[in-house]
Amino acid sequence: NLATFRSWNTAGDLTWTGYFLTSAFELKNFSKGSWFVAYNPESFNDRRSRGGPLMLNPSGAEWDFQLNSDPNRRWIAGVGLHGYGYRRGSEDGWSVRTSLEWKPGSRVSLAFEPQVELSQTTAQYVDTFDDPLAAATFGHRYVFAGLNQTTVSASLRLNWIYTPRLSLEIYAQPLLSSGRYAGFKELARPRSFDFRGYPDPAGTEDPDRIIVDPDGPGGAAAPHEIDDPNFSLASLRGNAVLRWEYSPGSTLFLVKVSYWWSP
Repeated sequence: NLATFRSWNTAGDLTWTGYFLTSAFELKNFSKGSWFVAYNPESFNDRRSRGGPLMLNPSGAEWDFQLNSDPNRRWIAGVGLHGYGYRRGSEDGWSVRTSLEWKPGSRVSLAFEPQVELSQTTAQYVDTFDDPLAAATFGHRYVFAGLNQTTVSASLRLNWIYTPRLSLEIYAQPLLSSGRYAGFKELARPRSFDFRGYPDPAGTEDPDRIIVDPDGPGGAAAPHEIDDPNFSLASLRGNAVLRWEYSPGSTLFLVKVSYWWSP
């Protein structure tokens, strides 16, 4: 299948566009797969600066491949690959995902789906501060930096049908992620992907704060103190849903949702 898409904001700016080629297939052993490739020409981004000027989206491409073994067997395995790359380093990354599902009977299934993702960008938004000297960006400095991020996660799903009227679904997802920022800079002008670099940030007495200075010591622009954007976090989210159809057409759901995270 070949498709194209376009989207605009209310001001008439083209905010996303692309060409999309995709296909699905089935092998003789009943394994099933799918793939796609996409090309996205230049467009504009009205969210990257968090309410600031419109910015350019450089052109780039994405691809994906997924293959799963015979879904009628007791054990079902799958693997998926995804990658993307955009000009000027605006976004680059890849991910690998795998899955293993066990179906010991028609009423029970247990699935485990781990994933690893590496991504980087040269322009991750960091902060905005006022400065009347920043005439090109309407009296504000929009601070960005390069970001390298690694994320490891896994999903665990249990589906258990006790009877046609009573079933239980349990889902859990542990996640670890870390990100490191470098190369601080500011947006140079609206409707562009151009930046002016900053000197390396300075530390403060607070280890969670840093100082960025647009033109270095002695320059006309005032330095600005911001939160250190580097991060490492762990999280665990989960939910359980008990479904009971206590009479035909009448169903009761008992739902438990939990979320925990630690920076």
